[in-house]
Amino acid sequence: MMNGKFFWIFGGLVVTVVLLNVAGPVVRGGASQPAAAAVQGPVTATFQVEGMTRTACELPLRKALAALPGVERVAVSYQQGKAVVTWDPARLRPEQITAAIARRGYRGRQAAAACGRR
Repeated sequence: MMNGKFFWIFGGLVVTVVLLNVAGPVVRGGASQPAAAAVQGPVTATFQVEGMTRTACELPLRKALAALPGVERVAVSYQQGKAVVTWDPARLRPEQITAAIARRGYRGRQAAAACGRR
């Protein structure tokens, strides 16, 4: 009788260990993608912004962009017609930034490729 219990306990432990090794990254929230494909650190890009008519346009746009998830830094210039945004690419895509610019009533497009990873 004791041998039967030992068999079931030992078998259960083996199955648990095997499942954790196979499904462990999913259960523990780990990435299953290769490390080379993941972008490390924040990225910075410049977005051309058309339609700002005065310096008072800068603050509302800066606040709207800063409120996006993953945004770390924002600089908006009415005179230069641009916004420079630093964000976490794991949480935000450039298309979401241009959509936020459009929601404020401006035409925005990414002017420079994302660079400046820190």
